[in-house]
Amino acid sequence: MLNNYFTKNKEKMFPWVKDWTDPQNHIRHSNNVRDMKWGIWFWFHPTSYKLQYYGQPIMAVVMFSIGLCIWVYFKIYILAAFNLAIVLWCLWSLITKIRDRKNIKETTMYDLYMREYPDEGESS
Repeated sequence: MLNNYFTKNKEKMFPWVKDWTDPQNHIRHSNNVRDMKWGIWFWFHPTSYKLQYYGQPIMAVVMFSIGLCIWVYFKIYILAAFNLAIVLWCLWSLITKIRDRKNIKETTMYDLYMREYPDEGESS
């Protein structure tokens, strides 16, 4: 669903990109992240993808741990057990993502949603 939206609107979003198969390595490997506009950083720099990739389970652990503490404080242990199960599941998800970090080292949002990859059968 998102891929269809971005396929239709990517030229409007980034008119300066002429070759959608280009990995945009000049932005991907840039160390000057502070001077990038937000949209360029979000779509073309790996730190943006990593922030979302690792941030989701971290935020879930924090939120459900707070709920866990509240339920234990009020001695409602059945809800605390439910929150504990979610916290453990999110921790496992985070550990799995950390173990597989070499697989997403250079991944960007552009790679996932907008970049066009050549077909396997095409010859260069």
